[in-house]
Amino acid sequence: MAEVSVSVGGRHYRLTCRDGEEAQIRTAAAHIASKTDALTAGLGPIPEGQLLLMAGLMITDELFSARNGSGAPSTPADDPVLLAAIARLEALADKLEADG
Repeated sequence: MAEVSVSVGGRHYRLTCRDGEEAQIRTAAAHIASKTDALTAGLGPIPEGQLLLMAGLMITDELFSARNGSGAPSTPADDPVLLAAIARLEALADKLEADG
């Protein structure tokens, strides 16, 4: 197992991943960091859990827009998979805030 250090939302994280996945993890973390940076630039300081949830929702919306090929944002009513993803992100945000 390999370890990767990333920074998102002004916090540093050490993550474990499979050997050879380090670059992919860094790239994904950089994408998340770009979303959190944009959110804090536009909205000011946001609690960490909420910041990560909002970034996750933005990225999930990008994913579903790419999947449906329309370029239009998806809505939860359009896709049950998106509803499930939102529920998982909300649970993660709650956990992060509780551990905070």
